[in-house]
Amino acid sequence: MAVRKSSLTLSEEQLRQREEQDRKFWMVALGVYTKAYNMQPTELEFVEVKERNLIDESGAGYLHFNFLVKGLDGKNTMYFAEVHYDLEDEDDVFLCTPLGEDDLKPSEKNDQALCKACQHEAKDLIHPNCGSFLGGHRRICSLLRWDSSDDDDDYEII
Repeated sequence: MAVRKSSLTLSEEQLRQREEQDRKFWMVALGVYTKAYNMQPTELEFVEVKERNLIDESGAGYLHFNFLVKGLDGKNTMYFAEVHYDLEDEDDVFLCTPLGEDDLKPSEKNDQALCKACQHEAKDLIHPNCGSFLGGHRRICSLLRWDSSDDDDDYEII
């Protein structure tokens, strides 16, 4: 019983840390967006993170996420952001943009902008059809295959 209780506590702590990290990420990302469009940060109110995916492409780490934002008109808008996985400041925000109706519709343009990393790991994560995000354009497979027929403990990257 005590083991389960401590693992449950650890899981809750990890969830709390992730929520804190997400909060920092969207605050910085929205700050970059409002600054770029000469808006006051108070014009946008964060509602919630909807989807997120951590991407590792040959050592370059990205976090893609969707979050809802309420504008002054009371309307909720879905945003996409791509940030460095270890975000420190505004320079680590690669893209923050609202998603439009065109981003939600299947099209040839959307297929070309498809994020190959999120396609398999976060299927519900919506990306802008402009394809301006940095991570996820290459399919990186980081699985290891172990051949048990060999006496050697050889691992092969597949």
